[in-house]
Amino acid sequence: MDVRRNEQHFALKFCFRLKISTTEAYVMLQEDYGGCVLPYSIARRWFKIFKKGRQLISKEGVPGAPVTALTEVIINIAAVIVREDRRITLRDLSEKQNISLG
Repeated sequence: MDVRRNEQHFALKFCFRLKISTTEAYVMLQEDYGGCVLPYSIARRWFKIFKKGRQLISKEGVPGAPVTALTEVIINIAAVIVREDRRITLRDLSEKQNISLG
């Protein structure tokens, strides 16, 4: 998370704790950050995450996030499966290894 995004995260978290609405909090961010404000959709998503009780926003499951399923063990198992059946689809391979298709 870059510095401005990190600052906005904590500003929104503070507003959430003060029970300020997402819209009001976003207007305050716009006044402070101007053209560098994050998109409203992200602010809304963060408020939903705060309501669920999460404290930190991490990059889980977003483009550019670290790939946790890509390990030597997973790669080796996939290689064995593909050698046994070269016509296996990616969907079948992901189901056999219990990892996401993406």
